[in-house]
Amino acid sequence: MATISVRSYLSTHHLYAARYAAEAAEELERKYAEPPSHFSIRHRGLVLSAIAESVMFLEAAINEVYQDASDELHSYVGQLDAGSLKLMAALWEATDSNRMRTLNKYDWVLKFCGHEPFDRSRSPYQPVALLIDLRNYLVRYRPENIGTGTESKLIKTLGDGLHGRFPDNALMPERDHNAP
Repeated sequence: MATISVRSYLSTHHLYAARYAAEAAEELERKYAEPPSHFSIRHRGLVLSAIAESVMFLEAAINEVYQDASDELHSYVGQLDAGSLKLMAALWEATDSNRMRTLNKYDWVLKFCGHEPFDRSRSPYQPVALLIDLRNYLVRYRPENIGTGTESKLIKTLGDGLHGRFPDNALMPERDHNAP
């Protein structure tokens, strides 16, 4: 008896969720940007979701590529040569499937396909590494007291890398930008 199977790829769902959350957060900022500024838990939730879903997309997408190579399915990897696919499958199986850092997985695919790995000092590596660090900070978050003249660990740790990459939050007055 013949069987039919379908492989579900979760990365596209993460990408949609990240985009939806980012667009909804931006819409809230446009809608409520006029003074008086205020904190919005809904906005904060949307921003946190956009960050988390973006990194989940990156991780799911590369895992799908490796898993397809390992399972000899050609949905995502059909254009790659057999030697590259064998190397990817071997690495995937040897590393207990997902025990590598996300950006290292991307670098290995590039190497296996005869390309140079990402330049770690430039884009796209730098902003993606920063996004992953931000997600990791949020996942491993520890409450802290922040007072006048102090800044959060987030700002101390990631502030320079984040500074200037995004427009200021239109919902919050300038004095509150160091809030966690």
